[in-house]
Amino acid sequence: MFKKNHSKQILRASKRAKGAMGMFQRAHDELDSANEVLGKVADDAQAKAEQLLRHAEEAKQGIVANVNVQKNLKSFIEGGV
Repeated sequence: MFKKNHSKQILRASKRAKGAMGMFQRAHDELDSANEVLGKVADDAQAKAEQLLRHAEEAKQGIVANVNVQKNLKSFIEGGV
């Protein structure tokens, strides 16, 4: 009787262990999937940040060019009056 009881307990424990390992594998796979999504979000955000920095630099260069034109116009206006 003890042998049968032990065999059943071992079998049940083995099934539980396999089920737990399956849960770990699913958790691992879900985390892998989440990491892929997060990686895409990070890459997209990085690209947008780089684009915004380029736009900011272009705007600053435009300001410098405009200020230089303003200086030349001021000299022309003041000299022509």
